[in-house]
Amino acid sequence: MFPVHDWQFWVASAVALAAAYTVARMLLPASWLPARRKPGRRVTLTIEGTPTPTASTGAYPHAQVPGRPGQHPASKAPKNAS
Repeated sequence: MFPVHDWQFWVASAVALAAAYTVARMLLPASWLPARRKPGRRVTLTIEGTPTPTASTGAYPHAQVPGRPGQHPASKAPKNAS
C-alpha cells in the first residue's frame, strides 16, 4: 500500500509527475502533446500617435524627449532664479 496519509508522499509524487511531464515533452513529438499558447503579436509602440525608435533600429527610446531633439531629460540644467 502507498502511504497516502503522509505529506511527503504527495510532495514526492508531484515532483515525479512534473519530471515525467518534462521528459515526455522533450522526447515525444509536438503533435502528441497538448497545444501550447501561441506567441504574442508584435505591435509598434507609439507616443502621441508617433512611432518611437526601438533598440532594433539602433536608437534608445529614452534618448530624446519628444519636441526637444538631442536633449535627455536628466541632462537639463536647472534654471536659476537670479
